[in-house]
Amino acid sequence: MRKHAEATTAEVTTAEVTIAERAGQRVVRIRDDGDGFDEASRRAGQGLRNIRARTDSIDGGFTLTSWPGRGTELEVVLRAI
Repeated sequence: MRKHAEATTAEVTTAEVTIAERAGQRVVRIRDDGDGFDEASRRAGQGLRNIRARTDSIDGGFTLTSWPGRGTELEVVLRAI
C-alpha cells in the first residue's frame, strides 16, 4: 500500500489493521492514511485485481473503499474452518 498511496503509516492497531472472526468468517481489514483516490475514476491495478480474483476463487469477499486525501481501506472476508 505504501508504494502507491504515499502512506506514512499502516500500523497494527485496532483502528488500522483488524484480523477477526465475524459470523463464522475471518475478516482482515487494512486502512492507511495515504492519498486515497476517487474509485469511480481510477482503474484497479494488478495487485488489487489479484486479491479480488483470489478471494473470489475461494468464495471469499473483497471490498475496497478510498477517500481522496484521507486514505484507503480494504477488507478481505474468508470462510472460517
